[in-house]
Amino acid sequence: MRLAFFWMRLFFRLPYLLYAAKKAKKMEFEQRYAYARKVMGPIVRKLHCPLEVIGEENIPEEKGMLFVGNHQGSADAFIYMQANTHPTTSVSKKEGAKIPVLSDWYDALEVIYFDRDNLRDAARMVKEVTETLKGGRNVTIFPEGTRSKSQTVQTFRPGALKPAYRAKAVIQPFALVNAYIPLDSREPHKTIRVVFLKPWFYADYAAYTTVELAELLKAQIENAIRENA
Repeated sequence: MRLAFFWMRLFFRLPYLLYAAKKAKKMEFEQRYAYARKVMGPIVRKLHCPLEVIGEENIPEEKGMLFVGNHQGSADAFIYMQANTHPTTSVSKKEGAKIPVLSDWYDALEVIYFDRDNLRDAARMVKEVTETLKGGRNVTIFPEGTRSKSQTVQTFRPGALKPAYRAKAVIQPFALVNAYIPLDSREPHKTIRVVFLKPWFYADYAAYTTVELAELLKAQIENAIRENA
């Protein structure tokens, strides 16, 4: 019900959001990202939950980082963009390309799509993300692959971490806390928190397998949720 009401409230802003997405495409990527954050700000405020960002000082001044976090709810993309000032593109399932207006913003931010049910396409995605990281652009990925609609962190898919290994990139974990509440729950509204955790440099994780690292990152994020819920 909350989700439907949210989209109803946005209905009259859709022409502006579409215009803004087309305008953004004419900008350089860093400007595009900053402009997108500005445009999406009022949308986050419509969630009627305060947003608190914790641990931003943990993010290193590196280029080509892989941001890795949990996926809680339908508003995650809006919330995360407001919290993260570091320009980043993202990985999304192919269905995202079919969502009106939102897909225009995905295109403006050069989102990398893939078919999670197609192994060949998943391999293509890993290669594309690797090249994006090597090229110095940050990428955000949600290894769960789907929303939990709760504080529970679902299984992290190890394959999501392969690009970091191949690019020897910094992995920057983050935890979304209470992000599911505004649109995917009937719980009373609470402060939404985005917690940026200590980064993993290549030397920190090179000795681990992707399976081992996925478990370590999941545990790190679960702990952050417990401490900040």
